[in-house]
Amino acid sequence: MIEALTAFFPAMAVASWLVMTAINGVLAQGVLARFGLNRRPSPDIAALTLPRWPSFVLAGILLISAIGPAISAISAAISCRCWDPYVFAGLAVLHAVLRRHAGASSF
Repeated sequence: MIEALTAFFPAMAVASWLVMTAINGVLAQGVLARFGLNRRPSPDIAALTLPRWPSFVLAGILLISAIGPAISAISAAISCRCWDPYVFAGLAVLHAVLRRHAGASSF
């Protein structure tokens, strides 16, 4: 198991760092907006749309993994952040659903 995880460790480290950067940006925007010090308005997460190019990149990486070494293709998919738009699109769906909920006064 350790040998299997060692191949993915660099990609997991990059992905962890990038996710933490996104979380810190969201938290900083929330704090600055709460105190009225933000220079830009907070984005409407529920209105987020997904561009088409990440699906083509992800499909290309999956094709490469089917043909060649899967470990390098999976590491490339993780570290080139092909999955980020899909995560944010999922969060947009979650925000849209929760806005319709009765207890959504804090959104």
